[in-house]
Amino acid sequence: MSPSYRVSHEYVVEFPYPLAALAGEVVTLTDQISQWEGHTEWVWIWRRDARGKEGYTPLAYLDGEGSQRSLRVDYSARELSVREGQRVQALTTESGWAWCRADDGQEGWVPLSSLEMNG
Repeated sequence: MSPSYRVSHEYVVEFPYPLAALAGEVVTLTDQISQWEGHTEWVWIWRRDARGKEGYTPLAYLDGEGSQRSLRVDYSARELSVREGQRVQALTTESGWAWCRADDGQEGWVPLSSLEMNG
């Protein structure tokens, strides 16, 4: 069973038009690199897909070298707005974020800093 979390801090979606790509899709990296919340192991890369859409993708989800990389897994950048006190299930975690499912079935990324593990 997936770990259950309680939302400790409200999070509101910042990017309403998320990127989505399938494993194997080739993307172009830009010079923008972000270490989420200052953690050197949580690296996010700004990238552009073949349709011209741009956004962040975890470095851990990319294969290859240089500016052209392929996605190693299907990826959606969809975020999930959550309110304080809400309970969610984390289906996976990556680079400071958790892919969560809310009670109403909606899914998306929530920063780990907005969540605390249910005891």
